[in-house]
Amino acid sequence: MVVAPKALLQKVGNFILEVDGCSISPSPEVRNLGVIFDSTLSFHSHIKSVTKSIFFHLRNIARLRPSLSESVAETLVYAFVTSRLDYCNGVLFGVPNKTLDRLHPSMPMPSSTYRTSSAHMPLPRNLRSSDSGLLTTPRTNLQTFGDRAFSVAAPTLWNALPAEIRNIPTLDAFKRALKTHLFAKAFDP
Repeated sequence: MVVAPKALLQKVGNFILEVDGCSISPSPEVRNLGVIFDSTLSFHSHIKSVTKSIFFHLRNIARLRPSLSESVAETLVYAFVTSRLDYCNGVLFGVPNKTLDRLHPSMPMPSSTYRTSSAHMPLPRNLRSSDSGLLTTPRTNLQTFGDRAFSVAAPTLWNALPAEIRNIPTLDAFKRALKTHLFAKAFDP
């Protein structure tokens, strides 16, 4: 698979690699650990696959719902729906909200994890500002790929947190406050 913005992919054209007398052409999509990657990292196919799976399971749970207790129904929804939404959602960081709306039209998806990819630039060291607990965010040239790199996404998300959460001294207290903050943000109208 060749990964690049659409304009560069058009310049590459029909790319064929010869290996030991065999012609190999790139695939437009690949699946890795259940995530479907496409050549522009738009994740349209992945989101389509996830929504198809979720609606399949929701229809089946709805058929069983009259004979299930509320707690069992909640467990099934978590096991078959919420877990699929949460699985590897970090790769969706930076994907436009219009694309993410297919996953859940009434609620924006919280980005609680981060994308770990290279921005094709040296990784600068992100330093905390002594007063505010903010991290410096490196500048990028590529909005689609560069802004989704961990070196950019992590400080951007950190800086977006309220100061009272950024300044929590213990890891356990920070995790609890972050979970509460992201949950409240996800259900904010």
